[in-house]
Amino acid sequence: MQPGHWSPSVLLLLCCLVVVATVAVLVWRRRPQAGATELTALLAAILVWGSIYAAGLLTHDEVTRRLIERVMWVGVTTAPVAWLVFALSYTGRRRLITQRLVGGLLAVAALTTALVITNPGHQLIWTSNEILHTGNVATAVQTFGPLFWPVALYNYALVLAGSYLLLRLVFTSEGMYVDQSAALVVGAVVPAVANFLSVLGIAPLEGLDMTPYAVSVSGIAFGYALIRYDLFEFVPATRALGRDAVIDNMLDAVLIVDSHHRIVETNPIAERVFDLDREEVLGTPLDILFEDVSVPSPGETVELTVSRGNRTFEMTASPLADWRDRTVGQVLVFRDVTERTLREQRLSVLNRVLRHNLRNQLTIVQGQAEVLAERLTMPERQLAEDIQQAATTLVNVGQKARIIDQVVDTKTTLVEVDAVEIIDSAVAEYRESGVTIRTDLPDELVLTSAHTGLVDLIVENLVENAIEHNDSEDPLVEVTLRQADDGRQAVLVVADNGPVIPDAELAAIDAAVETPLQHSSSLGLWTVSWCVKRLGGRLTFETSEHGGNRIEVSMPIESVWGPGIDRSDISPSRADR
Repeated sequence: MQPGHWSPSVLLLLCCLVVVATVAVLVWRRRPQAGATELTALLAAILVWGSIYAAGLLTHDEVTRRLIERVMWVGVTTAPVAWLVFALSYTGRRRLITQRLVGGLLAVAALTTALVITNPGHQLIWTSNEILHTGNVATAVQTFGPLFWPVALYNYALVLAGSYLLLRLVFTSEGMYVDQSAALVVGAVVPAVANFLSVLGIAPLEGLDMTPYAVSVSGIAFGYALIRYDLFEFVPATRALGRDAVIDNMLDAVLIVDSHHRIVETNPIAERVFDLDREEVLGTPLDILFEDVSVPSPGETVELTVSRGNRTFEMTASPLADWRDRTVGQVLVFRDVTERTLREQRLSVLNRVLRHNLRNQLTIVQGQAEVLAERLTMPERQLAEDIQQAATTLVNVGQKARIIDQVVDTKTTLVEVDAVEIIDSAVAEYRESGVTIRTDLPDELVLTSAHTGLVDLIVENLVENAIEHNDSEDPLVEVTLRQADDGRQAVLVVADNGPVIPDAELAAIDAAVETPLQHSSSLGLWTVSWCVKRLGGRLTFETSEHGGNRIEVSMPIESVWGPGIDRSDISPSRADR
């Protein structure tokens, strides 16, 4: 090899390969981060391509030069495969990188390379391969055979597919991976464009392949993304894998269907519960898997027969949109509610039967006790009156239970209510009871209750409890309503000077369960607690400045104020209304 052979074009190519080799070493050190091994393989394929091509430029023996031109395709065919596999891995689609996929892609690459190497015998890739000597370099000019363009277009398709996966990040990742994705795409597209121009014969030297030179842009772009944007420290695969893990680790069965209701993905729970084979069920229409079951409205409950027998599932559907916000499918979540449904049915039957029978029997007890009280004299009359009072109390409890069942457990639409009117109405009933009632209310405070009657039940039960359980010589009840300082909550406070609520009752409410050691003596506090939770509010118990109870209900704006309400119109509070 004579010094004259080292032309500027060869020296430039060697510099480009040094850049690629340097980046390859840096990327290799980032293993086992997602995509690092695959990107190293891509850079290695580029180095093989470029190194063999550099040797070809320096080879002037035409037979050897033609052989080098064919052997170079080892790198030409494997580089697009490595790029696509890298894009799949880097964007979190590793489950698509199966042995079948990689094996198939490499098989096509090997077949293409074999066709190129054996081309002199069949001329399917090139019909002629002329060697030109220009400026101390040897280039090759070919006439394309019938398979050249199918092979070339296939390789371009692999490059475009990988680039598309990375470009999607620009539109679907809320800007998190835009910079590194753009750098990677530039690194892939520039050599592809250079190769296409070279194939069309657009090059500084006739027959010169500009692709190995353009890979220096790839090296610079990849290196820039690696150093400037922490290419393998902040990878989109984490986000994609996290989404997959959420579905895979869910305790509910999940099926993903396309716009034609064909199953395109399942999670392990669905495979076990419905006794499915994932590979067999993919592509199957939903109505074939589950007869007479269509995609439901949110919250709809359907009954499905599975391997464990008849089970009741609450099936909900969520739309699945692409990066252009077009609905391309739905995520179906199946929650096993068999036990819950049976429990609700039992409670419903017991509630209706007990309430109906108790009401009827207590009405008889109440009437008979009233008759006895009229006929008897003291002290027997007192016993009859006590029986009558106890029966009346139980009837009232049953009536309150019915109201709670109708209001708290019933789904209703949003309604606007004036909390001031509700408080005034509740307080008015007790104005003549001998209890001192003080109020501090705004002129108006309009709330949007999540369910009709919830705010009414809260106010009525708090005021009623504060008055009826107050055994002070000079009973006092204070009711205040205000808007919180942050403007996001309505705060209702009911304070009294009566006996403090026993810790056992508060513990039962706090634990949200009745036990033999923790129980509440009435439904009032339970009703308030249930209503507050349905509104998304917060309930706190403290000691008032009068030594009694101070119960505060804080209801957040998300559950209280509806759309279109101007909270700036809420008037400042006025005392002793």
